[in-house]
Amino acid sequence: MLHLPLVLQLGYNLFDPFLSDTNTLPSFYQINPSYDAQNMGLVLLLLHFKWNWIGIVTLKNDNGERFIQTLTAVLLQNNICVAFAAKTIPQLSIFDVPLNNQLPLLSDVLRDDVHVVIVAGGFSAIQNIVMSLSVYEQQTNTSYGKVWILTTEWEFAAIGSYYQWWTLNSLHGALSFTVHTSNTPGFRHFISNLDPYQPEGDVFLRDWWEVVFV
Repeated sequence: MLHLPLVLQLGYNLFDPFLSDTNTLPSFYQINPSYDAQNMGLVLLLLHFKWNWIGIVTLKNDNGERFIQTLTAVLLQNNICVAFAAKTIPQLSIFDVPLNNQLPLLSDVLRDDVHVVIVAGGFSAIQNIVMSLSVYEQQTNTSYGKVWILTTEWEFAAIGSYYQWWTLNSLHGALSFTVHTSNTPGFRHFISNLDPYQPEGDVFLRDWWEVVFV
């Protein structure tokens, strides 16, 4: 499909060097956000709070490896050390992640000497963490306080069972970066007028509201 010369094709958040070869793929255009600004934002945030001993969690793929390499280089230039860089396997299922498959990940993120963890890699990476943390906290009756910093790739999708929504509580809050966009006319008014007691056809609103705000 990538070799269709007369069809303009767009790819978002794809960093394979092969896709940047305009001679081979003249009609394929990549829309990739600049991570230089995000990396600098992460550094400024860490420096502001004097967090100089942090962990990183990414997906185990080329994008995750590239994120670790580029961010680590910037962190070291600012005397911020990376205690660990854990990689989690992307999940293709919305069902629970077996805890034993995530034990290496948990052993890193639950380290007592690391209080700040940067998570990159979208919903799948966050899902692996929150599911594993939730099961671990239930089994051990223990809550671990961490500062979670989510990059621009994150999203919380309304998928999975109602129980999976509750596992988001295992994060106990997080800081997040987002891509700057222009204001959407009427959106602020729409958000401020959401009422879980009058969902007006939104079947997810009441349950989601309870998970997020109760």
